[in-house]
Amino acid sequence: MAEDEDDSAPSPFADQSGEDLPLVELETILNRPPSRRKRLAARVGLVLAAAAAVLVLLRGSILPPWPTAPPSPDPNTLLVLSNVNYGTVSINGKKQPWPLPLLMPMRGKTSAADITLSAPPFHAISCHVHLDAVALSITVSAADRNCSALPVSSVVPLARSGVVHTPIFRLFLFLTPGDLPAGQQDQVTALLTQALTTRQEVTVPAFSYFATGFHAPTITSQHASAPLRATASLALAISAEHLAASSCVRFICAQPIEPVTVVPASGQQWSVRVGVTLRWSFSDPSGAVVSDVPYWGDASSDPVENTMSLFLTRTAAGDWTISQNAPVAHVSFQVQATFCSVGVIILQQTLTSDASASIVTRNDRGVQGCELQAFVNGTSQGTFLWRFGVLLAADAKAHATYPPLPVAPPEEIAAVERI
Repeated sequence: MAEDEDDSAPSPFADQSGEDLPLVELETILNRPPSRRKRLAARVGLVLAAAAAVLVLLRGSILPPWPTAPPSPDPNTLLVLSNVNYGTVSINGKKQPWPLPLLMPMRGKTSAADITLSAPPFHAISCHVHLDAVALSITVSAADRNCSALPVSSVVPLARSGVVHTPIFRLFLFLTPGDLPAGQQDQVTALLTQALTTRQEVTVPAFSYFATGFHAPTITSQHASAPLRATASLALAISAEHLAASSCVRFICAQPIEPVTVVPASGQQWSVRVGVTLRWSFSDPSGAVVSDVPYWGDASSDPVENTMSLFLTRTAAGDWTISQNAPVAHVSFQVQATFCSVGVIILQQTLTSDASASIVTRNDRGVQGCELQAFVNGTSQGTFLWRFGVLLAADAKAHATYPPLPVAPPEEIAAVERI
């Protein structure tokens, strides 16, 4: 005997559509003769409509425009994100027709649901979500290692099927190399190691500063008595944050594809972020190492780590490659920018921990050095150089801002500016 196909409880994630409203026959209403009270109400309505029309005309000529209120946050809407741009999302076993990222209107002040993402060749992942719209809290099962959920403080209106929602909860379903078959995990690791591990050699002129030690954020340095050979190396980094985060596997972490970054792209793409750290090594003409400085810090401090954002995609043969069609800078540009960005991080730490501090790169010459300008609360703190692993004060303002920094000789400043 055939069973009913839909005798289960309704999903807490569902469209708030007009289908839930009682149906009323429009013809029945139109054929009813109006009562005396309704005829009077109609006349009053005509008078009010005429007055409203006059007010609209007046507003168009002499009055300011009608105020428009922004969409209110919707405590019953969930924004579901991932770090892939493809796959099928199921809610309590029912496949959803919308692509990622997607909006999920929920019914009721408290709801629970099982959400599954299937995006081959990754193994399918699932999250059990509980949302409390009254307490403004969202939680996921502790056993669901591929899930991260939280309320969002900065809400942004988003549209789905022409309906605008302002979600205040988000769920991140993330996929890591650990969710790939073993062979593909190794292939991705080898791909990123080859692309992001690099070294460049330069000459340190006599009397220029070079780094002799680093203990975040303090750098020790000295003048070169004779020209030195310097090697700047980039290597993949596994930070304390990576070790603690379930969204990271070794040096590769999942990075959400936010709605604002979704652009037309070819192929199935996977968004990741990778930590890279810098090391400067200096040797004399005989080849003897004079100084070797990793910008990592000691066991009690976090590494000075630069993060690269990459999109990976699969080739026709099934291998992963770095996408050339992605909403991030090209990988070669990110690699080159890392030599300077490490100096930006250290300068930020050196000057202040205030979130209002900002660093502007005025000249970026890669391994040859860069010129930086610092601001705190919009006020310039001076110009600095980052060169051969050393931060230098490049003007009087910078020296007054942080007196312990060495003062850059004119030759150093000119070298960065003219290269």
